Amino acid sequence: DAVEPLRARVAVLRAAETWREEPALGSEGAAERMVRQFQGQTFQTDAQVTERVAAWRRPDQGGAQAMRVPGTHFSMLHEPHVVAVAMRLCRAMDEAEEEA
Repeated sequence: DAVEPLRARVAVLRAAETWREEPALGSEGAAERMVRQFQGQTFQTDAQVTERVAAWRRPDQGGAQAMRVPGTHFSMLHEPHVVAVAMRLCRAMDEAEEEA
């Protein structure tokens, strides 16, 4: 089954702190443990992610953009990292609007 290419700009936010073999100091919840183990089995570089996302897009729609944001998969959505995530999202939306 062929996947219909996206007709929109694609920006992927990637947590700067990715896979680690051992849990971080302190308590690790069940969900965090599952994500850490999943990341360990499926770790991808920024280039691999960009390549995969670009495959979803139509050739005339430009490339995909992978941006690193501070924190882990979970902590990037909480203080203090969420501010940087919001700023990167705003920048991506501004750039998309300028292209339209």
